[in-house]
Amino acid sequence: VIGITYVVASAAVILIAGFSAEGAEHIKETLTGTLIWVDWPTIGKMSGAYALVGLFHWVFRRRLLAITFTPERVGNLRLWDFLFYVSFGVAISFSVEVAGVLMVFSSLVIPAVIAFLFTDRFRTALFLAWASGSIAVVGGIVASFYWDVATGPLLVCAFGAVLIVAFMIRSLVGARPGTKVYVALLDEGEVGGEG
Repeated sequence: VIGITYVVASAAVILIAGFSAEGAEHIKETLTGTLIWVDWPTIGKMSGAYALVGLFHWVFRRRLLAITFTPERVGNLRLWDFLFYVSFGVAISFSVEVAGVLMVFSSLVIPAVIAFLFTDRFRTALFLAWASGSIAVVGGIVASFYWDVATGPLLVCAFGAVLIVAFMIRSLVGARPGTKVYVALLDEGEVGGEG
């Protein structure tokens, strides 16, 4: 669903921007962002939004994990799906404005793919995703500074490079882990309750 939404939204942006005199520049900005030129009020606004989304996800983490991994055990599944996607939409809306569509999509998908190359345990995957994402972002920003190239596109390429390195490491380590994801945070007694 996310991939389809991304593709359709990107096509719509290209079509709409074509009606503007500065259409090509707007498309470039939407796809690659203006990461280096963000001002402090924007950073403050984004930090507040991310803090609220993070707090929501922390407070209701068991329920949000359950809607993904054990949906049959969740009451009001549609409501919780809706609340998750609202929080997801808020985070993406604030992110795309600054980082661009390509960077946001890469940072959402690639670290998770890397993590699940190496583990089928949720917590381990979470830490691997954070680590690989951090490596890509820090490496991309440093390379962008030293090579004096656009930060957004270079960050997307950095995510791709980290993914390639992860595939190479995975091929040296051995076979891919199983597909079952173990969620240690979920107990039968906690899934139906709040939090």
